[in-house]
Amino acid sequence: MLGNTIFIIATIIFVITSGIFIGFVFSEGKDERGQQILGKSFSVAFIFILVGFVVQSLLFRYGNVDLEFMKVYVTTWIAIVMASNAITITVLKRRV
Repeated sequence: MLGNTIFIIATIIFVITSGIFIGFVFSEGKDERGQQILGKSFSVAFIFILVGFVVQSLLFRYGNVDLEFMKVYVTTWIAIVMASNAITITVLKRRV
């Protein structure tokens, strides 16, 4: 039950933050300032990708996880990556 709730919340976060990201790419991502913002946001998101990969590797190596847990974990992981991307874009849009 909790896994389904987390899955739904993570999916909603993913959809919202994907909209922010895609909207920025189409509206401002083509000029030099937009490219700079995207580059910084990708480097922040990449950190979360690496951390998620390490945690996933440790879970496979030392944990006893089932398919349902991995579905929730990967969905949450991707939502966090996209949220970090969207938050970084939003913050840098105001600063740069």
